[in-house]
Amino acid sequence: MTDKQTPSSASHGTVAVMDLGTNTFHLLIARGDAANPEELYHTTVPVRLGEGGINNGIIQPAAYKRGIDTMVQFSASGLLLV
Repeated sequence: MTDKQTPSSASHGTVAVMDLGTNTFHLLIARGDAANPEELYHTTVPVRLGEGGINNGIIQPAAYKRGIDTMVQFSASGLLLV
């Protein structure tokens, strides 16, 4: 692998990326290289982690549970095994 290659561009494999934001979690699965990825799957789930206190540095228990449940759902879907 040269300095200009990333692991995904070197292998042209399938990658999964989770973007865990304050309001939504995203799951993107793609294959190919970084310059020309092929999107295989993308979903967005509104988890609302910030609901009820994120500005005070607190994630409320219900919001925490929604976040954990969503990550479990991502894993259980089998899509991360593509």
